[in-house]
Amino acid sequence: MKQSGTAIDEPQSSNARSSTKKNWKYLMFNLGYSSSNDKITFIEIPLRYNRRPSSIVSPKNQVGDDPEKIKILNATFDRLLIYKNKSTGAIDQVIITYIPDADYLKRHNNDISSNQIDKLDTDFNGYIQYKKWDDTNISLLRIRDGKTVRGYVYQKASTELVSGTDKLKPNPIAQSSSTVCTLMYTEHWLQQCWSSDPEGTDMQCGSWTLQGVEYWYDCYYTGGGPPLTGDPCLDYGICGGAPTPPSGEPAVPTSITIPMNGPKIDPKKETKCFDKTQPATMTIYVQQPNENSRDMMGENSVGHCFVGITQGGVTRHFGFYPDSPAASVISSQDSEIHENSGEMYHVSISKTVTASQLTNIINYINNYPPKYTLKSYNCTDFAIAVAGEGALNLPATTGTYSLFSGRNPGDLGQDLRSATLPSGVTRNTTKSNAPAKNGTCP
Repeated sequence: MKQSGTAIDEPQSSNARSSTKKNWKYLMFNLGYSSSNDKITFIEIPLRYNRRPSSIVSPKNQVGDDPEKIKILNATFDRLLIYKNKSTGAIDQVIITYIPDADYLKRHNNDISSNQIDKLDTDFNGYIQYKKWDDTNISLLRIRDGKTVRGYVYQKASTELVSGTDKLKPNPIAQSSSTVCTLMYTEHWLQQCWSSDPEGTDMQCGSWTLQGVEYWYDCYYTGGGPPLTGDPCLDYGICGGAPTPPSGEPAVPTSITIPMNGPKIDPKKETKCFDKTQPATMTIYVQQPNENSRDMMGENSVGHCFVGITQGGVTRHFGFYPDSPAASVISSQDSEIHENSGEMYHVSISKTVTASQLTNIINYINNYPPKYTLKSYNCTDFAIAVAGEGALNLPATTGTYSLFSGRNPGDLGQDLRSATLPSGVTRNTTKSNAPAKNGTCP
């Protein structure tokens, strides 16, 4: 059977593209993939162009060299998703673009065509972009390991055409203590293609040319309460005619599982072991999700930070936890202190504290914050705060993962590895376990 496509004459959007020539879209219907879930039936149809657009999406300081970009551009592809609502019978459509990350692309020998909207590779890392037929952006999803980890709030900052003489600076955007916006950018590229067959079955394409750069802001909410805007269109990319991605594309998680290590303790009973008129040694321990990495999830789950105090023959370790393993990203829960003696760690720093500083440390631990708030006060915040009571100021780098944004063991561990330490402070970067609990209380 002859493979055939249907060409549709459609002007190219002027959005970050410099040419006004028409762009023919070729729908390869006989190569379509159809499926359904409990809400919709749909068909996903390969889409080709005589002026093929493609994009590179990234924070500006993370984009690779040109050969790497070309591999990503060549592998990126568009499909038209036509879907029917089973309840209402309404039919709609949206263009979906699969954009791979370089590491995933390399693992798959520069071919990602096996992916479908409800059957992503389990190791797919990259983006899925939703667009209207005229190429207007609807939304953008960040994909890690085949799952949606966040939807982007798309607020345009400025566009810079390659042919322009002025270098446009990103427009400012209002921010607050609870809303943080990261400048992102999308490079728009174009490839001229041609076919001797009016149906586009033997399409060949030339080299890629950069058309322009579009600056925009990715904003995330850091305070308690609803994430982002509360609008599923802006928060998760479900808007403007784009359906909820079919089954196999889970919703953005709103909780993170925290390993509950060590028994729950009453810190007031444990700190009675220390003589507050004498100095002691304070140690901050960091277990990173992946050793020597800023990763926020990894081999050791989310990682952990905890505090040790040693005085003479007495040793105690204190970790700050939620009252249940499922820590909410969007709300607070009750907190508790656990005994973390023997806990594995990757990095630690130690300091001799005076009697006065020890008193401050013990008072803080005994009256620990009653609420565990993943994004604003977690185990890392607790360790940083206790260190401050001992006159040791630690870095407080904020990282992001899915809807989470806050201090975390991955960033703190890397900060401590490279930090210039004050006199008298020692550092250990060899993976080990905290000392055992030792000494009895009077």
